[in-house]
Amino acid sequence: MVRSTSGRLPCEIKAGFSFRSPPLAYDRRDVAAQQDVVARHFAHVGWETPRLLRAMRTAPDFLFDSMGQVRLDSWSRGSVALLGDAGYCATPLTGLGTSLALVGAYVLAGELAATEGDHGAAFRRYDTVMRPYVSQAQQLPPGGAAGYAPSGRLGIRLRDLSMRSMTRWPMRNLLAAQFAKAGCIALPEYRLATDIRDRPQPRAGERVDRVERTPDGLGTPHRMSVGTED
Repeated sequence: MVRSTSGRLPCEIKAGFSFRSPPLAYDRRDVAAQQDVVARHFAHVGWETPRLLRAMRTAPDFLFDSMGQVRLDSWSRGSVALLGDAGYCATPLTGLGTSLALVGAYVLAGELAATEGDHGAAFRRYDTVMRPYVSQAQQLPPGGAAGYAPSGRLGIRLRDLSMRSMTRWPMRNLLAAQFAKAGCIALPEYRLATDIRDRPQPRAGERVDRVERTPDGLGTPHRMSVGTED
């Protein structure tokens, strides 16, 4: 697949080349060799491809990488937690990377504040709340990678037809269902960290209220129960 998009600067166009292949062995430090791989895969493609391939050789921002997902059994170790693409990249094919990062940041920050410095407990709650959300977001849309970068002429024509039909039935409904996954989580409500810091500190021997969090199912807000302690 060859595509072009607007760049960040006026009159700037970015070009992208995507292809499917078995895992490739290449030197990540050898840019020229990486460009050779792209050139070989698109040597006989028409349109503006020859011109774009020539421009690729002198591009100052050339990037060559695989498109994959990050799936980990745990997103934390010790006092370090992973967030966004570092912990659960869903690939650009899902269109949900930003949603995952924003929601993950909200939940992680909220749990750290709610546990008042107990990062171990916060990381466990972060995993519990986010895991179902991440799992459904990482499910690729119909067709998956083969639909995005087909290899045969018929597949390419069907892909192009589906791209032109994004605003029409049935593609419109399929696309809407994919992006609707961004809202498939009931976000917990957290107190502000300032509320915790500003809470009056008890004097020695004084009975104080203790706020405990009681889970109410995966991905749903938590009720607050109040107890006392000496």
